Amino acid sequence: IPAQTAATNFTLYLAAYGQTPTDATCGIIESYSGVQNINFWSTYNNPATGTLQVAVNGSNVATSEGASAPQAVTFTNGQASITANYPDVGQMTLGMKDDTTANPDLPNGIAGGSDPFVVRPAGFVLSNIMRSSDSFPNPGTAVDQTGARFIAAGENMTVTVTAVNSLGNPTPNYGQESAAESVLLTSTLVAAGGVNNPPVNFSTGFNGFVNGVDTGTDFNWPEVGIITLTPSVFDADYLGTGDVTGTVSANVGRFYPA
Repeated sequence: IPAQTAATNFTLYLAAYGQTPTDATCGIIESYSGVQNINFWSTYNNPATGTLQVAVNGSNVATSEGASAPQAVTFTNGQASITANYPDVGQMTLGMKDDTTANPDLPNGIAGGSDPFVVRPAGFVLSNIMRSSDSFPNPGTAVDQTGARFIAAGENMTVTVTAVNSLGNPTPNYGQESAAESVLLTSTLVAAGGVNNPPVNFSTGFNGFVNGVDTGTDFNWPEVGIITLTPSVFDADYLGTGDVTGTVSANVGRFYPA
């Protein structure tokens, strides 16, 4: 199952597979057709816990087999498809079973599950960019050397980042992974006296996401001019599935000589 995006629908394909009393060859059980009552439940793999649920065909499913409830799924010749949606991030597995005795070929029911799949944030949003020393907000309007002053080169600034799903809502599990993911800030020059664009520096940066939000207070840019900031996955590889790039900030600056 390829990587998915938080709060975006994706399709999973199901097949009833195995042997029956009338067919000893393992394969798709084509007699398994029509409306079947399937219990679904999700398992948090990484992070190992969560607060939001996977939805199957528009209904939230339980997070344990014991709490699962049946949903009607229509199979054709042993195959069906469902629409899944997970509004948070992380690696998940979807379990499923039919424990009814309505099908005479399957008196003990049938059970299985998906491969583990990763759901990534849709993006990152930056907010509350300010000078750390006195909480002076970034003007966001400077476009050249005559623009409003914001902060001295090399002085610490505060930035808040929110990992969001495709609906723009926070993803609470971001930053709670085993080997916690974080966010990198990349600067792009808007205006400067030269062409130097050193990286954004920090000692601590973002290191404590809560409900998908984190604030770093020791970011600094050691040059003069105006930049924008682009947030992305810190190691460019969310749980082994690649990078996610967020929304570019408004202009940050003017940075002036200390």
